[in-house]
Amino acid sequence: LFRQSGCIRLHFYGILLFVNLILTSQSDQLELTNQTLKAELERLGRGLDSARRREEELEAELRESSLEAESAARGRDQALLEVARLEQEKEALQGQLDSQRREQRQREREVARLRQQLESTASALEHSNQRACSLEAEHRSGQRLAPPSTRDEHKQPP
Repeated sequence: LFRQSGCIRLHFYGILLFVNLILTSQSDQLELTNQTLKAELERLGRGLDSARRREEELEAELRESSLEAESAARGRDQALLEVARLEQEKEALQGQLDSQRREQRQREREVARLRQQLESTASALEHSNQRACSLEAEHRSGQRLAPPSTRDEHKQPP
């Protein structure tokens, strides 16, 4: 019995060693898993911090871009207003130009009419002048041929 009890004891110590070995192995494995998980957690934490910083940077860029877009929209609106104003001014000036051109054509027609009238008047005056000169020449030649008493009759009293 004693011998059996020694055997059992040996067997028991063997089982204890085996359980201890298994527990040690599992403990080591758990420690390794724990360390791996801690490292992964730290890596994920750094990634999260980096992602948050990037998110803040992107939000700042978005705000800046929004401000630039608003400024560009205001600039565009001002440019459109300026274009509309210039178009109106152009139309007004085009109307004035058309009116001045019509007036110019009217003046040119009036000048042409007056020039023609002047030429006609000058021609009529020249014709009348020639006729008067001719009549005067006839009158003088007629007075030379007529006796002196007749010449005095044509003279008008002073």
